[in-house]
Amino acid sequence: MPAVSTDTSEIAAEMARKRQRPEFEQADNEGNEGEERTEQHAQSRNRQWRRPGFEQADSERQGRAEQLSRSRPDRPQPPSTSDAAIAQDEEDHEQRPQKKRKLHTYERARLAFEKIQEEKRQRSEQRLKDKEARETALVEYESAKKKKEKVMRQRTKRGQPKLGGQIELLLEKIERTIKKESGAKR
Repeated sequence: MPAVSTDTSEIAAEMARKRQRPEFEQADNEGNEGEERTEQHAQSRNRQWRRPGFEQADSERQGRAEQLSRSRPDRPQPPSTSDAAIAQDEEDHEQRPQKKRKLHTYERARLAFEKIQEEKRQRSEQRLKDKEARETALVEYESAKKKKEKVMRQRTKRGQPKLGGQIELLLEKIERTIKKESGAKR
């Protein structure tokens, strides 16, 4: 290992020698030539400060780091840059719930108004359905009542009631009550 000098004149002389080498000259303003010189500068600098076998030690360190990261699942893995991973990240982003933005006063009032109007519309539709159901039930009831009344008013030539129709009505009534009772027992 070379001895480290603390004398400032020696350090200044060493720096002057480095400046005189062609790798460290400033690049001309000629495009690619300047880029080549900066690359050469970086390579020479890396060669100068790296000890022999450094690349091998570096690759060993990376291998150990990968083994440690595989053996420790609690540590987060570095993000992958493959197309599939990027597509998966975009899908995950789309599936995340979006934050609801705060509504302005006008928007809140408009939404409240629309909600009230929708409720009114539903109530009026329900009223119409109920009214139609009542009307159909009333029509059925009136037709059944007229039929029953017609049967009850039937008379003979001498004005006596005809009992055949009345017995049929009583039979229908008994059958209805039996159906209701059997339906309620089940």
